[in-house]
Amino acid sequence: ENNWIGGTPVHWASERHAVILQMLADKGGDMNARVTRPGSHHLGATPLIWCAKQEDDSVEAACMLLDLGADPSLTDAIGKTALDYARPGIAVLLSQRMS
Repeated sequence: ENNWIGGTPVHWASERHAVILQMLADKGGDMNARVTRPGSHHLGATPLIWCAKQEDDSVEAACMLLDLGADPSLTDAIGKTALDYARPGIAVLLSQRMS
């Protein structure tokens, strides 16, 4: 279920909750879900993109997302990937996983 911004529970967990991401995946959560709510400033964003944007550089959550099948090449509505938004720690992780 999407909230008022358009994110799913996987999006919200991606902000810093690796254990919850695993629980959601076990219940069928889509690690590549996209924000589809018209007018949302997060339109097209995947959980990995949300994670990459976090101020606290949640490498553990990013690693879990990737382990659970998140695709780092997916773009949001303006054509940016998670790597385009990533803080330093996540940028290193994404660069390693994409090479």
